[in-house]
Amino acid sequence: MMSRKGGSVTLSSRSTRRLLAGVAAAALLARPAAAGEAEARRSPLSGIVRVGGVPVPGATLVVRGVTAGGANVVKLLKSDADGTFVLSDAAEGLYTVLSVVPGFRPALARLLHRAVPDGSLSFVRLDLEAPAGILPEATGGPLDVWIARAVAPGDVLRDVPAMLAALEEGPEQAALPVSIAGRNGSTATLPVRASVASTAGFGAAGASSLSQASLDVSGTAGDRLRWGASGAYTRLAAMSGEKTGDASRVALDLASGSMGSGQTIHLSTRQQIVADDADGARFAAQSLDWNGAVSERSQASVTARLMSQSRLLSAGPVADLFARDSNAVDVAARYQTELSSSTFARVSVSYRSAMNEFAGQTSPFDRETRVGAVAGVRFFDVFVIEAGGTGDVSERSRGVTPELTLAIATRDGWKLYGFAARRFEQLLEGDVALPGEAGTDEADLTRRSRALYKAGLRWQSGEGENVSIEASRRELTGTYRLLFDPDFLDHLDSLYFFANDVATDVSFGAIARLGKALDGRVSMRAGKLSGQREGVIQSDDATWGVAQAAIRVRATDTSFGMGYRVVTQSLMRGTALLHNDLVAVDLTLGQSIPLEALRSIGSDLRALFSLEFGKRREGEDEEKLDRRLAGGFAVSF
Repeated sequence: MMSRKGGSVTLSSRSTRRLLAGVAAAALLARPAAAGEAEARRSPLSGIVRVGGVPVPGATLVVRGVTAGGANVVKLLKSDADGTFVLSDAAEGLYTVLSVVPGFRPALARLLHRAVPDGSLSFVRLDLEAPAGILPEATGGPLDVWIARAVAPGDVLRDVPAMLAALEEGPEQAALPVSIAGRNGSTATLPVRASVASTAGFGAAGASSLSQASLDVSGTAGDRLRWGASGAYTRLAAMSGEKTGDASRVALDLASGSMGSGQTIHLSTRQQIVADDADGARFAAQSLDWNGAVSERSQASVTARLMSQSRLLSAGPVADLFARDSNAVDVAARYQTELSSSTFARVSVSYRSAMNEFAGQTSPFDRETRVGAVAGVRFFDVFVIEAGGTGDVSERSRGVTPELTLAIATRDGWKLYGFAARRFEQLLEGDVALPGEAGTDEADLTRRSRALYKAGLRWQSGEGENVSIEASRRELTGTYRLLFDPDFLDHLDSLYFFANDVATDVSFGAIARLGKALDGRVSMRAGKLSGQREGVIQSDDATWGVAQAAIRVRATDTSFGMGYRVVTQSLMRGTALLHNDLVAVDLTLGQSIPLEALRSIGSDLRALFSLEFGKRREGEDEEKLDRRLAGGFAVSF
């Protein structure tokens, strides 16, 4: 066992004895070969320890070498303030370098060190990585305070003999297993990583309290298969304690092979029920996603979704424009291949079938088939031109949408691009207006767009930092309600779109390492829309914005998150002015609790706290205030 005091690491007496024994053994092994080493040529062996491109000072390094004549050398080093280390008089031979830093996976490198006449030295880079599963990230990304699996595990220095044993492995061993110390001093490999989180609402005003529980498990099976599973349950309760709604979701991920050349499968299902609705509102969605390489130059993907809702949209300022009950199936397939070193092509096919109960009657099936193709050319590995189009056939119209993309991409991670697409359609006889749809996927909104134009600038570094900014403009042809939160229960925070609306928006996002002690992430999107038409809603105007930010303090292992949503939308219906206004703020805090008993077995305990508050106004109703408080714990191992 070990403990920390300030920035130092203190080993228990048992670990200290093992470490001294290892060093003594190394010294004894080195003595008989002293004469042989003196004759061997020598030169410096150096390197650097980094995390995400940032140097790590004070990292422990164990260096083992097999030099000429079979001599064994074991050295213990520390990285300097700039993350570098050097063994100035290393004899020629085969060396293994192991770097261990609390909270990260050990990094292992092997190299053949030679002393060349020109004075060159051997240099090795050791990049540390934090353990993580393969499950898709939540909206907040890897800094989301509710993603407990991203919490750094216990100190990897807790079992020194396991480290020394790893150095004895042959050069063909590519990875170092992560082990934990048992009570009897033996080591055991941990086959999975898991986290459990639970929060309970303990205060609310103007709304029901919210309680949540989640489980996240990930691991490997064999050398090539990675898997992950997650589940969550949310319960909404009135102040009296009576349940007024609940939601559940389950997801399963499988991945094989290396990134970019393997196969991935994602299965998910979710269901939400609002029990305090007069008739009981329900929403359910199931999805299947597959993506994989079909050859060295080709990639393919298939997506299938099944969605249904009942009486979910029976409330709101324009509830009568949306289907009371609906069932929809979406299937899409995509194939992309490299035709040559500078040309590529992409083909997509999709099918959608929906049945809606609208205005007390069941409308005919809304079937739509889309087929698209795009070809692209690269010039000088910098300029990219893509051109193509998509044709669609439905029960009500036929159309074709040409599209064009121009991009400039540099080798250092910059990309500047522009995109334009416009649909030309022919309405069939007997066309009837479609009922409004609702969803959280912007792709569904694009299906209701006559034209879309956008331009942007992106940058991404090799260490994971990135910045992006994009501006877009779209023209709508149908009624759509964009829900901001996929985990809705009672608050359907949303924005309404109608035919002939023109919407413009600007988005910005960044992930950055703010020095050696902070990680930060921010995403923002804001826009405006307006339109006039003949129909139930004669005109509408809106401005809106959504922002999320998160920051993690490495020194204290504390993470903060903030979400902000604001919508101001006015709808003119006859002589009535209807409102869709909201302001909502979400604050979250996660703090690691330093319990050595848990860290010694690779576990972490984290305290969670959340606060939600805001105000809402729908239709001609009065403005309503609400507030929710919740707190709980998460444990990961």
